[in-house]
Amino acid sequence: MRELLGLILKWTAIVCVVCTVLFQAFPQTFIQMFGAAGSEGSGAMDPELYIQFAVPCLRIYLSLILFTCVQKVCAILRQSRPGVIITIAREHGTTGKRIGQLVAQKLGIPCYYKEMTALAAQESGLAKEFISGINSDENAVMRELYLSTSAVQQAVIAQAKAINMIADMGSCVIIGRAADYVLRNRENVARIFIHAPKPYRVKKVMEMYGDTEQEGKKSIARSDSARGSYYKSISGHEWGDPHQYELTVDSSIGAAGTAELICDYVSHI
Repeated sequence: MRELLGLILKWTAIVCVVCTVLFQAFPQTFIQMFGAAGSEGSGAMDPELYIQFAVPCLRIYLSLILFTCVQKVCAILRQSRPGVIITIAREHGTTGKRIGQLVAQKLGIPCYYKEMTALAAQESGLAKEFISGINSDENAVMRELYLSTSAVQQAVIAQAKAINMIADMGSCVIIGRAADYVLRNRENVARIFIHAPKPYRVKKVMEMYGDTEQEGKKSIARSDSARGSYYKSISGHEWGDPHQYELTVDSSIGAAGTAELICDYVSHI
């Protein structure tokens, strides 16, 4: 958004400066493009008086065209003001990411998932892979100690800034990364938690990752534990506590049905 604003302002200024120079240097040429006084005796204004009147008027009227155009650019960009921000937290195996994408598609708004880690990496200077893995299940051993390290805390702060930057741009869907807590003080945020019965989730994990049933159960346990630890470390709250969300949904009705339900809820906000 910042790059877009800078680009538009730059070329608006260039075009306006060139036009202003032309308007000030050759006013009669532009006046004649839009009309001229009638001939003497026709009852219209005398051509000489017409030019004497029109030239200063044109110069004065268009002298501030640069500021007018800049104001118009800002007004256009303000029209994309923030709307409803939908945050989606989900248990592993609920197809929460797919549901978030369907919600965004139905509402015609962007969906953010991995983009947050890229922004956080740019903000902090840390590796994108490191930020992406801070709430993964790969750090199960001594997880609490790991989450308290300065590098992880730096990544958490950078990630929170990225989430707020995304929310500033307007309506969107943000998946994971404790976005519901990060945006807790904002209005117009719909905090959604997606859950499902364990057998349904195991089946989905087996379908998505080719795991055996036993591997699927272990994957779910590790992933949910990691997400819960990460959420508690930055918020002090229990991950999945229904009191932390405006809506909790059982996704075993299917991804499309769950997305439809969420969209229906959001339409009433």
